[in-house]
Amino acid sequence: MVGCISELKARGVSEERIFVLAPVAAREVLWRIAEVHPKVTMVVGKVDEFTAGRLVPGVARCQERYFSTNLSSPMGTRSPLSADAKP
Repeated sequence: MVGCISELKARGVSEERIFVLAPVAAREVLWRIAEVHPKVTMVVGKVDEFTAGRLVPGVARCQERYFSTNLSSPMGTRSPLSADAKP
């Protein structure tokens, strides 16, 4: 994300006009953006934490929870909204 913002600035966009909108972001990434680009506005729905370089499960896999599916299963992406789903 820092690189994307740097590219926008290199193309003439001022930090005050850059907005980051993210449903989920890691706290470390937000701190890095604020450190390198302090005038960028950030709006985040959920802040996840890193543990040993990995995100701690929080909002991740929301598609599975929303559609009651298990994307890691052999059946894959079945959804209660599928045509063959039983009521």
